[in-house]
Amino acid sequence: MKPLNLDNSPCSPISSNCVIWQGPNIDCIKLCKGDTVSDVVYKLATELCTVMDTLNVTNYDLSCFNLTSCLPEDFQALINFLITKICELENIPAQTNNNTNDISSYLIAVPDCLGGGSLTLPTYVHTLATKICDLVNDVNELENSVNSLNIRVTALEGATPPSYTTPSFAPTCQIGSLPAGSQYIDLILEAFINDVWCDFYYATGTTGELIGAIAAQCVGTTDLTLQFKYSNPTQTMGAQYGGAGFTNATTVAEAIQSLWIALCDTRGRELMRYEVTTTDDITVSTSVVGSMTTFEIGRPAKEYYYDAVTSNINLSTQLNFVDSTYFQPLAYAGLSYTNTTGSTKNFMVRVSYDTMSFYDPSGPTVQSAITNYVDGAITKNGSTVVYESLGLSNISVEFIDSVSGTVIDSVTPETLVTTPSGHPVDISIGSSAILPKNTSFFAVVSLLNGESIQLKFRSKAGQTSTLLQAQFYIEEIR
Repeated sequence: MKPLNLDNSPCSPISSNCVIWQGPNIDCIKLCKGDTVSDVVYKLATELCTVMDTLNVTNYDLSCFNLTSCLPEDFQALINFLITKICELENIPAQTNNNTNDISSYLIAVPDCLGGGSLTLPTYVHTLATKICDLVNDVNELENSVNSLNIRVTALEGATPPSYTTPSFAPTCQIGSLPAGSQYIDLILEAFINDVWCDFYYATGTTGELIGAIAAQCVGTTDLTLQFKYSNPTQTMGAQYGGAGFTNATTVAEAIQSLWIALCDTRGRELMRYEVTTTDDITVSTSVVGSMTTFEIGRPAKEYYYDAVTSNINLSTQLNFVDSTYFQPLAYAGLSYTNTTGSTKNFMVRVSYDTMSFYDPSGPTVQSAITNYVDGAITKNGSTVVYESLGLSNISVEFIDSVSGTVIDSVTPETLVTTPSGHPVDISIGSSAILPKNTSFFAVVSLLNGESIQLKFRSKAGQTSTLLQAQFYIEEIR
């Protein structure tokens, strides 16, 4: 609809939709402060029309009264007409000037719209009058409100319309494809939501997902089992990095900071590398199962060697016998060990051998001693003597002159007095006189790879020296 004052100079036309009601709330017509003038006028006009329809006599059907003339012309006449009819129905005689009939005790049924029940006639009439007055007052108030609104609308229509300027500012960072410089706030908001926020929200996840990710923290400042610092195992992460902000995270920023600290600590552990070196053939092997790395340290078994020979040999009869040289009789050639481990090793060498001395009645007339000249030696690489044990006389037999105290010559027999007559006397121990002897000793020998050690023997020329048996034991020293 075209405004009535559209062409009225000097007023500037303005829509009532742009004017706000600043009066109080009117609950009976549901009018609120802040409604537009259009809404206010509409509600008041609607209520006024309702009241006017209510007061319009022609809106009431009076055909039941069979009135052909003198119809009520206004609402007040209608009410008086109805009161008269009610009195007639209740058999209340009309009031006369002599006041001979008292009608104050007549009861009238009250319609539900007036509260229901029954009232005395005076009270009923008073109630109707009060309602009518209320309606009249409401109509007057509505007319006053409409007049006030018309005045306000007229004033607003004559006022200069307000102007609106969209705020603008220059962002300090690039927002999507928005040009640099000052931009209107609605353009900035649109570019930020479409070009920045949506992508950011998609990349970071929802708020609930972020909170769930933060809550998944497995290392806390009070955890004493999972948060040991690698480079300082006796300290917890919270205490070690507390100054740097390692906390039980409740925000994304705290979670990221704690993750960096844990990552740096792990990286620091990786940089602290350890090198394991071994000696004496010690080996180190690793195996990984899940997150567990196992180191196994091992070494080969110790070197052992043992040999034993039993063979009765008269050393003085060996073909390769030389008085000053150690050798191995043929039967004892196995008493030898060679280091084939590939590295230098130290060995404990233990030897034991048995020899035998006996009297030889087929020798000279007088044999002054029972001898045993078997020498034994541990040799290295066949010739170097590491340790040796020399054989000596076991028993010396001497005759002493009981008068002079001198030793009687053991070669020239002395003449002794015998019974019944004097005969020469020889010394005889017996044809089967045997004296065994055991010799044991040890030595520590260092052998390069390929070097060897042996047990060798020798004797003296012209001596009866018998080797019975020997043992040769080698054990690696660690």
